[in-house]
Amino acid sequence: MIISFLILATISAATAADLSDELRGKWTALSENGTPCIMMYAQIDLTLSYMTDDDSLAEAETITVPAESTTDKSSCYEKVPIGDDFVVSQVLQL
Repeated sequence: MIISFLILATISAATAADLSDELRGKWTALSENGTPCIMMYAQIDLTLSYMTDDDSLAEAETITVPAESTTDKSSCYEKVPIGDDFVVSQVLQL
């Protein structure tokens, strides 16, 4: 499973007691020289709603990102085009 996202959403805090050790992942994005630029230790639950054929909102489904997801498509210090400029960014892609 590959999930690519830019963290622009509202993040809700949870206490350590709320998290399941078996669902919690530890992900790292490494630069070309092997130095971490992003480290994340979290349980990621995505709540997805969608519109049905009759334009009603379907019940939200919750999908937990697997703790064993890989970060092999992540990048550090990548220049991303924004308008007429380039912005150096770090991308954690699970």
